Amino acid sequence: TTTTTTDNVTWDSLLASPAIINPAYHPSSQAGTPYNGTPYNGTPLLGTPILGSVSLKNSVNNNGLNPIEAVFHRHMKRSLGGYLEYFSEIEKSHRTTLMKVKNEFDTSSTTDKEKEKEREMKLSAAIANCDTSFEHAKQQLIDAYDAYLGRLGPGFGDIPVTVSVSIPSIPARIDGFVFQPTDTLKSARETVKAKLAAMGHTVAAWSPVNIFVLKKGAEEIIMHNEEAAISIYKPMPGDELVIAGDVQLVGKAPPECFTIQYTKNPAAPCDYYSCKDCKINWICKNCAEECHTKQGHTTTTYLLGHKATWACCYCPKHQRCKILNNKNSNANK
Repeated sequence: TTTTTTDNVTWDSLLASPAIINPAYHPSSQAGTPYNGTPYNGTPLLGTPILGSVSLKNSVNNNGLNPIEAVFHRHMKRSLGGYLEYFSEIEKSHRTTLMKVKNEFDTSSTTDKEKEKEREMKLSAAIANCDTSFEHAKQQLIDAYDAYLGRLGPGFGDIPVTVSVSIPSIPARIDGFVFQPTDTLKSARETVKAKLAAMGHTVAAWSPVNIFVLKKGAEEIIMHNEEAAISIYKPMPGDELVIAGDVQLVGKAPPECFTIQYTKNPAAPCDYYSCKDCKINWICKNCAEECHTKQGHTTTTYLLGHKATWACCYCPKHQRCKILNNKNSNANK
C-alpha cells in the first residue's frame, strides 16, 4: 500500500496518476493486476518522503504541484514507468521459466516412489536456481536504477544557471547565457567573445577596464577571480552580467587618454575639462567623455586648444580613469 503524509510529498503522491505507469504490473501478482507500489520482495518501493515541507505553495498546478515539482514529476514518471515495465518483463520471464521447469519435472505420471522423490529434489534445485537467477537480474536492475537516479540528483550549485549579459558600450545584449558549474571568469570571457562574434561584434581584446559585474537585484558583485569557478559568486536564474567599460571591437579603436596620445604626437593641442562631481580640472577630452560624462557626472570646459609640455591629464592621476592611459596601457599589450 502507499503512504502519504500531511507535510511531506512522497513518491506515491508525486508519481501516482492514472496515466503514469502503463503498462506496469505488481511483480508478485498475476499479469493484469495494476502496480500498487509494492515490489516483489515486499519492501516498500514508494511511500518514502523525498521532499520536506512543500514550498512555492502560491504557485501550483491542477495536481497540487508547484512548477519545480511539476518538472520533476513529468520526467520521473516517464523514467519510472520504463524501469517498471522492464521489471515486469523480468518477472514475466521468471514465471514462464518456472512453469517450464515444473512441466519438465512433472511426477504425476509415475508411481515409482524413488523416482518421484528424485524428481522432486531435482525440481526443488531447478526452482532454487531459477529464483536465484531472477533475484540476480532484479538486483542488477535495482542497482542500475539507483545509479541512474544518483546521477540525476545534483544539488542546486551543480545545475547550470541561465542569466542575461549586457554590454552597454557596444551596445549589445545576450539572453539565455548559461553558466556551467565549472565555468570560470576566464572561460566566460571567451564564451561571451564567441557569442558577440556571432552577433557581428568581434572583440579585439579585453581591456583592464572591462570589469564583469554580476547584478543580483539591487546588489552588484564585481567578479575578479579569473581562475575560480563562477559558482562562488552564487549566480541565480534571472541575474544580469554587465560588462563595464568600453569594449574594444575590431575596426573600432579604443578611446585613449591624452597621456598616451602625447607620446605619439607631443605637438598636438588638447582640450581640457573640469568635473564638478570629482572636483578635478585638467581632464582631457576623451577622459571627460568616457570617465565622467558617461558616468553621469557634470563636466564643463576648462581650457581648449592647450599645447601641453608634458603628458598632462588629472583623470588617471586621481585614479578616476576608465580608458587606456599611460598607467594601464602596458598591461593591455
